[in-house]
This record gives sequence, C-alpha cells and structure tokens, in this order.
Amino acid sequence: MLREVISTGVNVDEAVAEACLRLGVSRDDVSVEVLEMPQRKLFGMSPAKVRVTTETEQPAPAPETAPAPRSERRERRERPRRENREPRESREPREPREEQPEKTIEPYVPDETETPLTELGEAEQKTLDYLKAVAEKLGSVKMSYEVVVTESGVKIKADGEDAAILIGRRGETMEALQYLCSLVFHRSEKSQYERVIIDIACYRRKRERSLQQLAKNTAVKVQRTHRQQTLEPMNPYERRIIHSTVQKVNGVKSESIGEEPHRRVVIMPEGGRGRGGKGRRKGDRQDRRPSAAPAAAPAETSRTEPRPAEGQGLPLYSKIEL
Repeated sequence: MLREVISTGVNVDEAVAEACLRLGVSRDDVSVEVLEMPQRKLFGMSPAKVRVTTETEQPAPAPETAPAPRSERRERRERPRRENREPRESREPREPREEQPEKTIEPYVPDETETPLTELGEAEQKTLDYLKAVAEKLGSVKMSYEVVVTESGVKIKADGEDAAILIGRRGETMEALQYLCSLVFHRSEKSQYERVIIDIACYRRKRERSLQQLAKNTAVKVQRTHRQQTLEPMNPYERRIIHSTVQKVNGVKSESIGEEPHRRVVIMPEGGRGRGGKGRRKGDRQDRRPSAAPAAAPAETSRTEPRPAEGQGLPLYSKIEL
C-alpha cells in the first residue's frame, strides 16, 4: 500500500523530517520528491515543499464473525422477572384526570350605560367625519364606527381589522386622535353634550384594568418593603386611575412628579417623604477642611516722643540779671 504526504519546512531536510513524523516511518524507508525549493522574496523566505511516499504492507482483513443463532439471541433478550414486582392486574387503577373546563372569553360589559345615538348633531357628525378621514390617511380602512351616549358624554367607538394602527404604542395614537377630535367637537356648533370620547376596540377598558392591577400590586409592594416606587410616564387620564386605585390601599399614598410629557406617579409610604426620601440636612456633615489660622494682630509700634532741642521750651523773654 502506497502512502503519500506533502509537507513544507524552512528547508528540504526539515520538510522531509516533518513528513516522516506524520507517516511514522524513518528517513531510509521513504522516497522524496522536491516540489519547491526555498526562495528569498521581498518579505522573507518562501518555504520548501516536498512530496514523501512510502510503501506499507496492507493489513489482513479481520475474519468475519458469524451471527449468533436465533436461540442465543432470544436468551439474551429475555430478562429475569423481578420477584418483588407486582403484577399489573393487582395494581390499583389510576383515577381519571378531571377535565378542566375550557377558558371562555368574558363578553364585553360596559362600565357605563351606553345608548346608541341615532340622530347626530352637527358637532357629532363633523367629529365622526374627521375621525374617518384621519383613519383613512393613516391606512386604517377596514373599520366600523358607532356613536353612543354615556354619562361622561358622547363616545365614538371604532373597531375592525386595522384597529391597531389607530391605537398605537400604549394608546399614544388614540390619545392624539382624542385631542384632535375634541378640538373639532368644541369648535363646531354647540352640542348638548360636554365632551367627546374616542374608544378603539375597547382599548380604554382594557388599559384601565391593567393600570388598576399595576397600581394595586405596586402599592402592596411599597406597603411590604416601605420603599417608594416610581412608575413610567403617563397621561393625565392614566395617572388619575393610578391615584384613585392607590387611595383604596391603607398605608400608602401617591403623587405626581415631573413635567409633561414625562410626568409620572410615585407611590410611597404614608409616613415617608416624596421625591426620593430625606434630603441631607444642613450642618449634618461637618466641614473637614482645617480652619484658617486667625490673622496675626499687627505689631504695636512704639511711638517715641522726640526730645526737645536744647533751649527749646524756655520762655522767649527772660529776666536778665546785672
């Protein structure tokens, strides 16, 4: 059997030694063919390349073992039975599992009494037409609209396949439509209703329930840990829901901080401070800087009275004795 290896090295001898090592034979048992000699190039030397071949005896094929007879295989497959194992008939039958009732979707039950508005006034009709026009511009075409009257005012309900486009992320698009439709509603002829509400796919009801659950869970956590929790920024309608839910939990309170549109709700213990707890009191931390040394008092300069000149201080006219 002929075996062949191509190897490279810094020179021919090193390449041959590498090939013999890979073949596991000595230098005398191989034949060498030099493919490339090492050459000096611009950036160093190119390696030498050789082909090394050797002949080895082909190992004899292993004798084939005859398959075991079927009787032996059956004996191997048979396993000894466990003496302590109870027969299947003596085991107690398992109780059948109780079939769990299928989850049913609760039908929509409005919180307020909704009465369909058959005759639309000028303000209601203009607001509905404006909402339809904006929805078509946004690409929400497959929608159905209904105008109802509630205790809060006129509600325009919209639903359909493209409802997600009008709702937006966390209802941001719907709140923007609410603001624009309110402007159109109040600029039109005076209506007998005070306000207009835009509700798409009953999103307001679902959002209100999730906010109530969020406020309740956060209030319980604050009550347990005595640490205040700050919620994400919300619009005034959502903050109102949070405040009304927190008031029902004892031992906690809530307040709004920040400026629009980043105004958010902070839930805290009743005895705690808002906006991050206690601040550092003035004078709690002493000033560690060394106090400046008092200024040295100026040295007193001794005033020496000048001596009067000789004859000075005598009367100008004196008695002359003869």
